[in-house]
Amino acid sequence: MTTYPIIRVGIVGTGCIGRGLALLLSKRNDMKISGILTRRKGNIPGLEVEQSLLTHEPERLMEKSDIIVISTGDPLYSTEIATIAFTFNLPVVTMDADTQVLSGSWLSQKGQITEAEGDQPGCLAALHNEIIDMGFTPLVYGNIKGFLNQNPPVEEMTYWAEKQGFTLNSVTSFTDGTKLQIEQCLVANGFNAQIAKQGLIGERVSNLEDGANALAKKAMEQIKY
Repeated sequence: MTTYPIIRVGIVGTGCIGRGLALLLSKRNDMKISGILTRRKGNIPGLEVEQSLLTHEPERLMEKSDIIVISTGDPLYSTEIATIAFTFNLPVVTMDADTQVLSGSWLSQKGQITEAEGDQPGCLAALHNEIIDMGFTPLVYGNIKGFLNQNPPVEEMTYWAEKQGFTLNSVTSFTDGTKLQIEQCLVANGFNAQIAKQGLIGERVSNLEDGANALAKKAMEQIKY
């Protein structure tokens, strides 16, 4: 039986996504957490792995990792850390469409970088490859949003930010469609697709099939033969 070395994964960020990834990796046998880079001080609430894995030194994390996964919610900081990782010849996986849209093209010229599958852009990328392999041409890259309020009150956003442990800016972007449009910008850039219209189409439907059919119809109307 062939055995493979355990992959040492360095995590950047201790927000909701970073903590969830750490918990997931702690249950795997083929991977292990080499360290977790954070800018927070002291112990991290909700971190269900050893606090001793935390470090404030990027280089220390790089030296003992085989791959770096970045999820910080701060594209400027993420870009900085990815650049450091490339000096160690490490591949980088982002879990943040904002970073990919802001500096992904530039980073791709410096080293190996990709967006993780799991969020909308990564899932759409996987579906894109599957459809192409089947001999079809994708017509619509749709992004499903369960809740949308394009003008949410500050008080409501502050409440949810505190309850969910996100920043006010992040919660607002999740709610008013900003995050969705950033994700779709990444998808459009990645597959040389077009945005149907400024602000996106935004069909409101009660089931997936109706929504897909509505978007397909509008896409067909815009195709120039």
